[in-house]
Amino acid sequence: MEIIIQINKQRGVINAYDDRTAKTYSIDEIQNMAFNGDVVAQCAMGDYFSTPEIVDFGKAVVWYKKAAENGNAKAQWLYGSSFFTGMGGVQKDLSQAEYWFKKSAEQGNMEGKYSLAGCYFINGDLINAEYWFSKAAEQGHAEAKMMLKSVSLSLKIRG
Repeated sequence: MEIIIQINKQRGVINAYDDRTAKTYSIDEIQNMAFNGDVVAQCAMGDYFSTPEIVDFGKAVVWYKKAAENGNAKAQWLYGSSFFTGMGGVQKDLSQAEYWFKKSAEQGNMEGKYSLAGCYFINGDLINAEYWFSKAAEQGHAEAKMMLKSVSLSLKIRG
């Protein structure tokens, strides 16, 4: 379940569609929901600040952190991504990225699984990389399927 930020450039309107309630809200309403502890709305605020029309990654990271700490799997993946890339002024930190990717992956988030596998791959832990690439591939992640073949072949060659 998520809230999808919708931008109508012609009308200059930014709305958010909440697939939990099938309702459309203004961004101000979503922000109020987020301030009142709605973790899906908190993640949506991160998405809002990540849109090409807004682009304030510093604010996006603040909202992703809040939602991640409150258990939102998508936000955990995105917050982990900020540590992986240094987005939003966050200091790059592979161990923090791995921590948040694992939290996301353990909740079933496909991108979290793929990103966690990538961390293991970078660290040379091909066994865990293979495991998490396979989990992401099972959910249909195309890049994970390609990486899984490569990692599996490497493990066979190693013997």
